[in-house]
Amino acid sequence: MRKLLLILALLFGVAGLKAQISTSQIEGKVLDNEGRPLSDVEVIIKNLETGLTRGTITTKTGTFHFFGLQPGKYELTALHIGYRKATATIELLVGQTGVVNFTLVPEAIELGAVEVVATAPAFELKRTDVSMPVRREQIVNLPLDTRNVMNLAALVPGIKYYAPIGGRALPEAGSLPPLRFIQLYVDGVEWKSYFNGNIVGIPQTGSPLPQEAVQEFRVVLNAFDPEYTRGTSYVISAVTQRGTNEFKSTAFANYRYKDLNARGPFQSVKPDYKRTQLGFSLSGPIVLDKLFFFASYELNNEKNYIDVVPGRPAYAPNIWDQYRGTFESPTKNHTGVLRLTYQYSSAHTFDLIWSTRYMDSKFYFGGTFAYTAGIYGKYHINSVLFKDTWVISRNAMNELTLHYLRWRHDEPLIQTGPAFIYPSISLGRGTFPIRLAEDHYRVVNKFTYNLSDFYGDHVFKTGFEVTRTTSAPWFPYYYYGQFVFNTDTSTLPRTATIGIGFSDPYSTNDAEGSLDGWTVGIFVQDRWNPTPNFTISLGFRWDADINTLNNKFKVRWADSTELTSKIPDEYFNRGDRKNDLNNFAPRISFNWDLLGTGKTILRGGYGIFYDRTPNFIAYFEQLYSKWGIYTFINPDTKDPDVLRQRILQGQGTIRPTVYLLNKRLATPFVRQLSIGIGQQITDNLALTIDYINNRADHLYVQTNANYYIPSQRKRAIPDKYGDIYLWDTFGKAFYHGFLTNILYKSQKVTLQLSYTLSWSYSDFDGVTPPAFPFASSYKSQRSSADERHRFVLNWIVNLPFDFQFSGVGIFASPRPFNVIIGMDLNDNNFFGDDWPDGVRTKTLDWRKIRFWYKQVDIRLSKIVNFKGLRVAFVFDAFNVFNWFNAASYFDRMFDASGNPLANFGQPNSSYAPRYLQFGLRFLY
Repeated sequence: MRKLLLILALLFGVAGLKAQISTSQIEGKVLDNEGRPLSDVEVIIKNLETGLTRGTITTKTGTFHFFGLQPGKYELTALHIGYRKATATIELLVGQTGVVNFTLVPEAIELGAVEVVATAPAFELKRTDVSMPVRREQIVNLPLDTRNVMNLAALVPGIKYYAPIGGRALPEAGSLPPLRFIQLYVDGVEWKSYFNGNIVGIPQTGSPLPQEAVQEFRVVLNAFDPEYTRGTSYVISAVTQRGTNEFKSTAFANYRYKDLNARGPFQSVKPDYKRTQLGFSLSGPIVLDKLFFFASYELNNEKNYIDVVPGRPAYAPNIWDQYRGTFESPTKNHTGVLRLTYQYSSAHTFDLIWSTRYMDSKFYFGGTFAYTAGIYGKYHINSVLFKDTWVISRNAMNELTLHYLRWRHDEPLIQTGPAFIYPSISLGRGTFPIRLAEDHYRVVNKFTYNLSDFYGDHVFKTGFEVTRTTSAPWFPYYYYGQFVFNTDTSTLPRTATIGIGFSDPYSTNDAEGSLDGWTVGIFVQDRWNPTPNFTISLGFRWDADINTLNNKFKVRWADSTELTSKIPDEYFNRGDRKNDLNNFAPRISFNWDLLGTGKTILRGGYGIFYDRTPNFIAYFEQLYSKWGIYTFINPDTKDPDVLRQRILQGQGTIRPTVYLLNKRLATPFVRQLSIGIGQQITDNLALTIDYINNRADHLYVQTNANYYIPSQRKRAIPDKYGDIYLWDTFGKAFYHGFLTNILYKSQKVTLQLSYTLSWSYSDFDGVTPPAFPFASSYKSQRSSADERHRFVLNWIVNLPFDFQFSGVGIFASPRPFNVIIGMDLNDNNFFGDDWPDGVRTKTLDWRKIRFWYKQVDIRLSKIVNFKGLRVAFVFDAFNVFNWFNAASYFDRMFDASGNPLANFGQPNSSYAPRYLQFGLRFLY
């Protein structure tokens, strides 16, 4: 630990870090009218919205830099004795390197009244990573069903998104398991959960921020800047709005009801759907040029419905009709942001930002999960951030951030009681209810230093992050019991599972857990311009999770010779689990202005990107040591109380399930490679093409070392114990593809088309690895994430008479879906690894358009001015052509006894049908 602190202390003092996650920079050069560089030119930059000004001087080669700039509109002025003043304006996007070049004309040259104005590039080509901004005009003007701004990541090539009923989904990318390998930065700090690897508050159930509060955000697929971490699938970096010198206010109201919706494909009657969306934002100065505020609040109140579509066994197709139907799924999502910005001086700017979200919902049923398998979701998130941006000199800047992130998560069952799992339907859930409390205490410091005229220009960057995290999970698994049946007509279960506490079998107190730990990270980078047309970025990042996997915990089974003689010793934590400290991630990237015009840019990079092993795995190691989970083979009862009494009366003869983690779990990582080119074709048209190649390793997986062998009526190791789950990190995944984007931008029309051609392979599918008994079942195959083709078109057209027409169209080829035979052919009491011909996915014919995902959303708005108040009348149509898009399929061919299931391979849920919506937006 002393060595670690020493490294942090040294790096804190070294030159280095461009604050690129939440800020931007401008670079450029000043030439005379004959093309020669001008040194000692004074360049002044002014934020046109807040009045803040800064200045710098050009180097010997005529170059200048401004870094640590907030996204927004800026005016630059170049002044030099003997030359005419030149000005330029530029609007910076988050994480962007804006390029502004000046040509100064001597005073002696007669120009009349014409002022020399420099030009800023209209397109963002000069970057080294694979990323794309989602601009403010897109956030505000494109149709967005649930107002979850993260869903607009779908505009970016390489991102996959679909429009489920109720909007419960997040974008996906690559071949890694969805949700756990993504990252969200808000104003430069991460919102990633230590417990489950998802974003805190599981934002697939609702927007994490008000739409009006988001200035813009950037989606990064291959992040070669070492400032980014723990987002191996993709990173979203969002910036909230700041107040300015101008008072602004907006308000909106959207309403949708039953008659505006199309009937879903599995609905016999149209449900009584209703939705109201309300919100406002206020911003302005408290003290001109000094103190500003921004406030925003939004409510999404939705009475939605989800379809339950049970399977149909061939011999009794109507057996589950009583559970078939459409059931109410209400949601209320409150989000708010309050931001204060104080420009103490040109050297110091302070930001204080509070973000909050509270949501409650009823969901997690549908398809083959009956309404009784659903849960209530209640989530409360609070984020408080303080940031000091200190411009030390024109060549140095420091950002210090203090952050507290609080998440409270509660998911009780809609209907308590045992879960009955049949081949065609699941009645109830055995793994709920659950609760979680998670807190993050974070310090982040970043330092930037610009060194000029040393074999070119350099921007050195360095920074560190220290986070303390605590969590208190409560997962009383199988407390109400779970019963699994061979066929849909079986009267007695094949297996039964019950969970009880070791110290108190009649309460759930033993299921309470406690986890805590630290994460530390450091990075160093040199962004070097050896020549004006060539940029190379060299850097590395190091991250470590300290004790987040419950390292000091001694498992209940550590001294059991019955188990230690059969299971390798590295799976028995005796309080000696090692932290994985070997997470060094070198990164290199470049861009090359091939013709020196700024219009043809070649770029590429390679880097290693580490993620995180979520500590829910460590919690289960703790849980299974205090909370006994017992599995009975062929019990003669469906009563959980009978099972509980059998355990209590037979202590010492029936042993529970065992859950063990390798003491040297490695951290998941991805090797990222890309090469691409950007070309500005005309003043209004640009094209970019990137090839990316990502190889993931050390993915966490589990096997069952003590599986039951039905033919022998015994277990593989000690028959007295139940399943023995062993967690390790030998999973792999692979993704590569071509990402193409075409952008046309003029005063009246913005048109963007992206196309992705990609291939995905992985050792397993799903958010959590299945408990394959055999390690050999983890083998690379085409994954369910393998969407070969995706086209996304978005447009904003300003029409006469203050009309505007905008929209998003998505067309994606069919993805494979997982399939199982449904019989235990390999005799390991597990159905999930018996696949037809050894292939775990089924691929639909991409040449048939009916299998493609097709979605077109449009918006038509009209602005009316009334005494300074602008009112926009808005009409939205989502899935305007009402195309049927299958969301999931029946994946089981037979029941356990070999009876065919009639609807194998048929859809059992769909994405959203056509929705219409009317709204008003007020701007003052």
